[in-house]
Amino acid sequence: MLPNPEIPPILLALRSPAEHTARRRIWARAFTAGAIKEYQDSIVKRANQLVGILSDEASRNTVVDVSKWIGCFTFDFMGDMV
Repeated sequence: MLPNPEIPPILLALRSPAEHTARRRIWARAFTAGAIKEYQDSIVKRANQLVGILSDEASRNTVVDVSKWIGCFTFDFMGDMV
């Protein structure tokens, strides 16, 4: 499958240093010490929720799709941020 030229590449895949810097600057504000402190309560809540789910899943003695649950965790946390 060929890449879609209408969809910009992900930040990690950019080859142009100038374009990478410009796009990274937008994200930099989300990772300041103050911003991270604001996420702490939400991340603790979601991490505890994830541990509980993984514990429940593991107690069933079946294969646990950790990738699925990390995806759910990430989605929920990102939703908490807005």
